[in-house]
Amino acid sequence: MIDKRCNSDEWYVDRYDYRNEESILLYSKKLEGKTLRDVLSEKEVKEIENHKLDKGDLGKIIEEHYFGLKTNSSPEPDFSDIGLELKVTACKINNNKQLVTKERLVLNIINPFEIVKEKWESSSFLKKNNRILLLRYICPMNPHDNSKVDYSVSKLDYKFISISIHVMKNSLFIKEIKNDWEYIFNKINDGRPDLLSEKYTTYMGPCPKGSDKNSIRNYPNYKGKFMQRAFALKTNYMNILLMGSDIVSNWKK
Repeated sequence: MIDKRCNSDEWYVDRYDYRNEESILLYSKKLEGKTLRDVLSEKEVKEIENHKLDKGDLGKIIEEHYFGLKTNSSPEPDFSDIGLELKVTACKINNNKQLVTKERLVLNIINPFEIVKEKWESSSFLKKNNRILLLRYICPMNPHDNSKVDYSVSKLDYKFISISIHVMKNSLFIKEIKNDWEYIFNKINDGRPDLLSEKYTTYMGPCPKGSDKNSIRNYPNYKGKFMQRAFALKTNYMNILLMGSDIVSNWKK
């Protein structure tokens, strides 16, 4: 089993038990209604600011500085001992003053040569993403253009509004998600990566993944290379989860 910790056992003793789901959840919920600046020590905040990580990926900051985990592309869930994956996702207030999901939730990269060997029930997708510790936060939007993020606000000051565990297999829409996975499987197996698109799936899709258009890779039964993709829970599904949570009914801007 891959050890994803980047801190010693002593570091965890005072914070949480990374082998216990209840302990992880209780520790996570210390973020609800707060920012990283509120919960991290002054030393940790300065370390993040000095390395300018507050301008980077919030998920990476959370993993490394709050949970003490290494960031990597392992096929194992982040908390591999208990099969729990950690994900951070953004919400925003739309023009109608409603709380909505800002974007799709990108999961793990699709390995084309591995997925064609798999079956749904034992798939690497389910192994990685069946149980997701979901940390929702409010993304500050530009006051003059609600479609753009206000990058003048440090990620250390983003407020977390909801912490929950999503179990994929218990979803009311697991049949549709399975159908989406099978669509991706079939297109890759048929040598048609050109037909991998979120517009052909319902709740989970193959989103582009990479730094730019040059992020391409080989596919089975396909000559040449094609764009790299990752599994992603689409915005419509993330909104369904959000609407079913208590945070919406209790939300006050």
